[in-house]
Amino acid sequence: MIIQYVRKENREPYAVVVATDRNEIGVAQCNPKDKFVKSLGCRIAAERAKANLSWEDTVTRNNFDEVQRIVELVTQRSKRYYQ
Repeated sequence: MIIQYVRKENREPYAVVVATDRNEIGVAQCNPKDKFVKSLGCRIAAERAKANLSWEDTVTRNNFDEVQRIVELVTQRSKRYYQ
């Protein structure tokens, strides 16, 4: 499983992108009012990847560009990793 965190400028994670297979990418994003929990975020993102849910539907619009950049990186890594 490939895991990549999306971080704020102060290096605190607020989202996670997980690849469970070559074409299975999941994203979990924390509500800004809550504290991000890595284990919970990874579990949610992995479940979404396995369920083949569209990651675009799980990301808020104000963070979309940054998350999309990380998704693209993880997608490239997963194509090399899961051959």
